[in-house]
Amino acid sequence: MTSDSELMNRRLERAHASLEALVATTLDLDDAAVREPSTLPGWSVGHVLTHVARNADGMVNLARWAITGEPHPMYQSAESRAADIDSGATRPISIIVDDLLASARRFEVAWVEVAELSGDALAKALSRPMHLGSPSPHAPRLVGAQAPLARRREVEIHHTDLGRPYTVADWPADFAVELLDTVVPTRSGDDGLATVVRLVDDRGVAWRLGAGSGSTLQGPAWALGAWLVGRQPGADVLVAVDAHGLACPVPDAPAWV
Repeated sequence: MTSDSELMNRRLERAHASLEALVATTLDLDDAAVREPSTLPGWSVGHVLTHVARNADGMVNLARWAITGEPHPMYQSAESRAADIDSGATRPISIIVDDLLASARRFEVAWVEVAELSGDALAKALSRPMHLGSPSPHAPRLVGAQAPLARRREVEIHHTDLGRPYTVADWPADFAVELLDTVVPTRSGDDGLATVVRLVDDRGVAWRLGAGSGSTLQGPAWALGAWLVGRQPGADVLVAVDAHGLACPVPDAPAWV
């Protein structure tokens, strides 16, 4: 049986591999590319990469929260988060990459410290409820054991936002399933998903979004995951059927922030 510490270390290794793949993509970028638009409205490539770095540092704060039980939000405020991203977005690519690597190392050190706890201290840290993002009553929640999953999710999704050859179809197969397993429960109450009841991948594995008699969206796991987090993979990849089994339009991708 896999111990909690072993499971955490495995999740951290996968998050690290995703970060390495992102860094490999940056090797083809120059200082001019940093200022080019990403696929995210209003954000350049430099904004996306700087956000990934600041996300790592924010998750260091969550490690402190998990260990001590004292709230340490990822960011002081939404305004400070935005300011940090804006101020770092126009740096030379070499400095941005150094920042990505250094912040990722800080994240790994902090969460390895959590994984190395034992007994009751480990159990409390892994089950500690915290929230993602800036302090807000509506901030998404997670527990310590989910932090490496949230970090990997951030890296993989934003890797595709760079507008480079790495796309949602390049996501590791295990990540696509992990994305659906972790995000579906958080989105089941979204009003925008009221017309979709089930997601079914090409192996027949299903994820239920809510009650009712809405449509079923079918396709490969990576395409379903991309749709779920607002990265529309294309209607030619996904198929939607209504409650009577008849083909219907693929719904627009839901908003994702």
